[in-house]
Amino acid sequence: MQKNEQYRHAVRGVWEHGHATFAGWPADQQALVQPGVDALLAWLADAGSEEELINRYLALNDPGRPERLPRLYPELTLQAAIAVEDECFWRRAVEIGGGCAHA
Repeated sequence: MQKNEQYRHAVRGVWEHGHATFAGWPADQQALVQPGVDALLAWLADAGSEEELINRYLALNDPGRPERLPRLYPELTLQAAIAVEDECFWRRAVEIGGGCAHA
């Protein structure tokens, strides 16, 4: 496996782990963060490739970026925001065929 493919595989694994975490939350907890999910999915809607998703993921996690969910929804803990972000990236990767379809 080439280095770039290993990196992509690792990022997919992070997203899939976040998806599993999010899926394990009670429905009322998921409902509380739904505005954040909707906002992030809207931001990701025009990402047309897994490479673009990875680039946005890296940009989103830059401390200087305003899109980070705790800044948008201060009621979220950092861990909850990370799970929401990973869930959204996982969903979009599945939609574009990024290979995250295990869960």
